[in-house]
Amino acid sequence: MDFTLSSQVWCKLRTVILNTVSLCSFTIICLQSLDIFFCTSRSVIMRRKSSVKWARLLLFACGFVWIVHEISTMIFQDLVKTGSTYSCINTNTIYASYRSYFVVPVLTVTIPILTISILAFHIYRHIHDQIQGEQRSISSLTRQLTKMALFQIGSVLLFQAPYGISSIYSLATTYVAKKKYNECVESYRALLKNNDDEYQSIRQANFIAALSTWKLTDASSKIQMESNDLNDETYDTTYNSACVLLSSGQYVEAESKLRKADAQCRRELEEEGDMTEEEILRETANIR
Repeated sequence: MDFTLSSQVWCKLRTVILNTVSLCSFTIICLQSLDIFFCTSRSVIMRRKSSVKWARLLLFACGFVWIVHEISTMIFQDLVKTGSTYSCINTNTIYASYRSYFVVPVLTVTIPILTISILAFHIYRHIHDQIQGEQRSISSLTRQLTKMALFQIGSVLLFQAPYGISSIYSLATTYVAKKKYNECVESYRALLKNNDDEYQSIRQANFIAALSTWKLTDASSKIQMESNDLNDETYDTTYNSACVLLSSGQYVEAESKLRKADAQCRRELEEEGDMTEEEILRETANIR
């Protein structure tokens, strides 16, 4: 049983905990790299900046900042019913965009990777210069800690860099896809209004089905539809809507739409009057 989809409290807490731990982890790795940078420096002043007191203070500040940062997530994250199922999603589009376009690509990818890459380069230079010049010996404990830190930094770069590239590519292609989809829908809508022929009802049905699909992507606000311009009581419209509901897993609503489509199809065929009862049953069997 997934408590995220049944408990509103856990839906909020789980997201907040995951986000806070993730942001704290990357911040701590950056601080660890900075600490090793200070420890391996030739300058006495720089080495003195690495202290337990500062480490505790920065850890406390790190936790406090990210907990406060995630208060917005606690407010906007909620259970939303889609058909017969619940989803734990962000209900504020502005905050969702902030997380998608800033938190993920910048705070969890760009800044950590740039920070630890630059510091790792300088740490390597410090150690290399000290080994070559032999001006100051480094204790075995410091050497081991430095190697461990460099290995951890390498692991982060190895696994976080592909994720960052994938996230940025996904954001870029999503924007392009939505832009093209908007243009397509607007063109189709203009065609729908400016033409009145035997295919009018089919275009209406397809257009409403497309809008229904668009609503499932939580972007229906991008399209303003005049519902009075469209006939939503035809068989084609109802059947297309049912197909959209089926594809999204909303089986109860889809069944209701299909029953309605079945009745509409039967009524339209009976009104035409050129089909027997057996032929009508065979035609409506496709819907069932």
